[in-house]
Amino acid sequence: MAGDETSKPREKRKYEFSEHLQVVVGSEKKHFIVHKDVITCRSPFFAAASAERWNNSGDVKPIELPDEDPKIFSTYLQWLYHAEVVVEDKPNNEFSELIKAYIMADKFGDLTCANAIADEIIRSGIIHNCIPTVSDIHTAFEDTPDGSPLRKLLVDFWMFEADDEAFSTRSEFLPYTFLATFFRRHNEVQKGRLSQTVMQVYGASVSQQGKCAYHRHDASHPACGA
Repeated sequence: MAGDETSKPREKRKYEFSEHLQVVVGSEKKHFIVHKDVITCRSPFFAAASAERWNNSGDVKPIELPDEDPKIFSTYLQWLYHAEVVVEDKPNNEFSELIKAYIMADKFGDLTCANAIADEIIRSGIIHNCIPTVSDIHTAFEDTPDGSPLRKLLVDFWMFEADDEAFSTRSEFLPYTFLATFFRRHNEVQKGRLSQTVMQVYGASVSQQGKCAYHRHDASHPACGA
């Protein structure tokens, strides 16, 4: 279930609903009003941005996100208030929106949301029996750092789920960073198969890798089941 990062219930917290933040998103400057306590406790980005929202005259400045997509920000707010990852339920569009939502959550430092979206990407691939497009991969690899769990997930989709024809006909259009990660990952899996020191073997399904394989964790976001 999207939003269920671990087997434990989400930690209860009493929110303060009296203060709001105004967020202006996209080139069209779409305005959103968000409860300050709800978003700042989940996102270090907004916690820092809200501390800088006062100008010299004492007026409250909106937080501006001109390079973000209002539609994807709405997806993030859906998660924030309802712990649900909801995007357009069409195979290609769903993958694309989920990847963009993951990138946004990662930028905001909301690891719980990013991890839930990673689970939803896996679920979407299983349900629709499809893999991320070349365009999806370019989006992900342009906007995530080396070592990102999202990169690993998309590489594994192509390594474990794509057929030979898909790779042979589209590989020339894939970004170099994807191909480098693909072959590095392939070598890791092959070594694991030979040494029998890891459970991942070539030909396994992404869904068999375990959710935590594609999650980020830190002191505030312990490993699943921990």
